Amino acid sequence: MSFFWHLTVSAALGATALRYEEVFSRLLQQKPNCTLGDLNTEEMATTDIFMRSYHGDLEWLDHSVPSITESMQCRLGVLRDVLVIVPEDDVPAFNEKLDAIWSREQFPAQLRQRWPVIPSKVKVGDGYQEQMLDKLHADLYSDAEHFVYLDTDTVLVRDMTREQLFDDAGKPYLCHRNATKCGWACEMWMQEHVKFMLGEGEMLDHEFMCLGEAFPRYLYAHLRVAVVEKKGVEWLSFTSNARAGGASP
Repeated sequence: MSFFWHLTVSAALGATALRYEEVFSRLLQQKPNCTLGDLNTEEMATTDIFMRSYHGDLEWLDHSVPSITESMQCRLGVLRDVLVIVPEDDVPAFNEKLDAIWSREQFPAQLRQRWPVIPSKVKVGDGYQEQMLDKLHADLYSDAEHFVYLDTDTVLVRDMTREQLFDDAGKPYLCHRNATKCGWACEMWMQEHVKFMLGEGEMLDHEFMCLGEAFPRYLYAHLRVAVVEKKGVEWLSFTSNARAGGASP
């Protein structure tokens, strides 16, 4: 499978969500199990988290935000910003929710600035397709050198480290497996959502829900060209209209 299609479908799927609410609620009541670093002297990373969400997922921020923010405190220089991309009408609600979490958890104010809530640049009327298109245009939201996709309901049970994202040569780890090994949910997503937007192809036989893959910035522009070459003018028109304020597949 080509690297291009790997990123295409990985962006369409996002990262695996961990939904054990009661267990994680207890975990998040504990203090960070680390010696907190000095944010004022942190050597800033060039890797951003890309979190595409909407108002229906607001409640999950109570669990995901503390775990990710604590990781940022415990492992300096791994993650720079968490880009929270939502429909324009949802921006105020997400800012209010994040402010409430910061007040409750007493996280440093400078970390709140690293959780910008950004209005989505695409509009097609279908939330699933808007999410996938935004992820395929992640480089238009930030100047980060790498992007890590995390869902709103993703809770980190351990701190994210650079060694989890990159090998010794600085190249990001990437993974995929046959969709049949993932079970009904993965196959359903590929057939009912990814196929509907991208059409038939080898990528439908694989799933890419691997937590913590850092996709390099340079890949996105090449990816968009490759998709246009494969899908043609119809795809180019669809994505152009989506970014202009409205389109339909």
